[in-house]
Amino acid sequence: MRRSKKRKNYKRIIISILIAFSIGIGLFYIFFIKPLNINCGIVLDKKESKHKISLKIYYKDSTKWITIPKKLYNPYALAYNIHLKGQKIVSISPSKIYTGKVLIKNKNIIELDSTVLNLNSKVLYYKIINNKIKKLSESSVIVGYSSYKFISDEKGNIGAVLVDMPNIYTLRIGISNADFSSLNHSSIIFSSKKGLIIETDKIKYKTNKDESLKADIKKDLISLSIYKINKNTSEKISDLGLFNKRIYISSYSKDPISIISLKRKNGYTPLYYGKLEISVKDNNLRLINETKIEDYLRFVVPSEMLSYGGIEGYKVQAIAARTYALSDTLSGRFAKYGFNLDDTTLSQSYNSQPSNLICDKAIEETKGKILSYNKKIIDAKYYSTSCGLGAPYNEIWFNTNEDLRKNPKPYLNFIDYTSNGIKDLSNEETASKFLKDWTVKSFDSNSPYFRWKIEIDKKTLNKAINENIYSRALKNPDFFKQKWFLNIYKKANISKEGIGNIEDIYIKKRGQSGIILEAIIVTDTGEYKIIKESNIRNVITPKNDTFEITPLYGDKIKNASAIPSGFFIIDKQISNNKLKGITLYGGGFGHGVGMSQYGVIGLVREGKNYDDIIKIFYKNVEISDYQDIIKYYF
Repeated sequence: MRRSKKRKNYKRIIISILIAFSIGIGLFYIFFIKPLNINCGIVLDKKESKHKISLKIYYKDSTKWITIPKKLYNPYALAYNIHLKGQKIVSISPSKIYTGKVLIKNKNIIELDSTVLNLNSKVLYYKIINNKIKKLSESSVIVGYSSYKFISDEKGNIGAVLVDMPNIYTLRIGISNADFSSLNHSSIIFSSKKGLIIETDKIKYKTNKDESLKADIKKDLISLSIYKINKNTSEKISDLGLFNKRIYISSYSKDPISIISLKRKNGYTPLYYGKLEISVKDNNLRLINETKIEDYLRFVVPSEMLSYGGIEGYKVQAIAARTYALSDTLSGRFAKYGFNLDDTTLSQSYNSQPSNLICDKAIEETKGKILSYNKKIIDAKYYSTSCGLGAPYNEIWFNTNEDLRKNPKPYLNFIDYTSNGIKDLSNEETASKFLKDWTVKSFDSNSPYFRWKIEIDKKTLNKAINENIYSRALKNPDFFKQKWFLNIYKKANISKEGIGNIEDIYIKKRGQSGIILEAIIVTDTGEYKIIKESNIRNVITPKNDTFEITPLYGDKIKNASAIPSGFFIIDKQISNNKLKGITLYGGGFGHGVGMSQYGVIGLVREGKNYDDIIKIFYKNVEISDYQDIIKYYF
């Protein structure tokens, strides 16, 4: 018994010694051997003694106190690149810091007005508040602003960005050509009543009031020339030279800059406040207008809202447009192109119509006002005309069936604009009855697009589908399926020639609002499912000279570029069990989410003011000052 107890004691002692030895080795490794490389370690705090300084360094969601000799300390360093072996410093060097105005930002680079910075694969974005780190998203770096410190690692790549909240008051807008079809320009002509100021990296030049500036592209260089304007003619008087860097153009006075080369089909020559910036991309000129938010709105609001809504209608549009502009800017959607928004309906229509005094007054009286939900700027979707119902956000913008089950933007939800008490239009029979009824009254039944009809014969339909489906499926492959077995669909393999002779077409699935979610096309090569209303509309839309739209009132609409909305039913013409053509009975113009612009006009005529109107279209939102809301993003 005694021997057994002794053996147990020996075992305990040996185990204790082994544990202690292991701990000792572990501690020895941690304190003397374990390597640690800290790239872009941010200094949060410091403690100073007679000969040494301790720095509190933040890196990879951790903090570590590091003690260094005073001679290695740089009081101006915001961050360090450090190599440790255990607790011993092998090397330490201040990280290089870059600052400047952000001109372009994508996943790989950030271009400043002075240099181009390469980003490492794990760049992080921070804000320091009371010596504590707040993580931010990459969209916190906004093109057009300079409130950032870019911290480089040892290889010279940016590994961290310190962000201060920018004072957002200007926007950068990508300017398209005269018909809004492309951002590329071959030649641009500028003028202003009292002359222009032209700034390049080489010269600063002022034109006279009767002179214009012409910019041309010549072998990836910008060629600048000055012309004398004589009534309807112009005479070249000088060449300023060729330039490979950005050109900046501003007005010598408070007058806007006129761009004659962008004259619209309606006869309007667009005007621009602020600065215009010319650069070169793929042997084309690119043009950006940097201007104050309120000056931008002066040419968005009349381009988007008809004057029939008067000052209240303009106020609604001004708040929606300001909200949309800031939401787009904060998202960084166009940052890789060097601007915050473009001038087409991809963002908002800008400078397709002149401003007017009533519009300017509406913008001034709503200055700074935007729409917010839970302290965030909303996605202020709007469109021309509803079918009498508003669609939830997730019935238009979704990727999976799971997305259809939950709306991430509850302020953009299903709304009945009629007095019919409609709760659900997902049933085909109910949808058909509603969309074929041209007597329905809604806020926006004053629009000619409130109800419409399109007739397409079999030959035209066949041609349209086979011409359109390949390119559309190439851009959106996940939303084009082919029947494989029973009711199982696989990803469609669509050839450039199309999908064959069309034998049948019908709507398979609708949303609560009646919007088309899925359509089936049956051909002699198989059965195809197309998902999303935008894909369905684009696939079945004939070339614009081969169909016309019969609207609720007014003349037939010819040369339309697309079927007006995804709110329609398909009536088939069948003869001898064969498809001979289809008639679309539909309603509305646009995606159907958020604010109906014709609905605004109708509500103004009912005597509603702008804040009441806004809260009809955007549920449970607040009208806020944007400066009060932007702080929650940083």
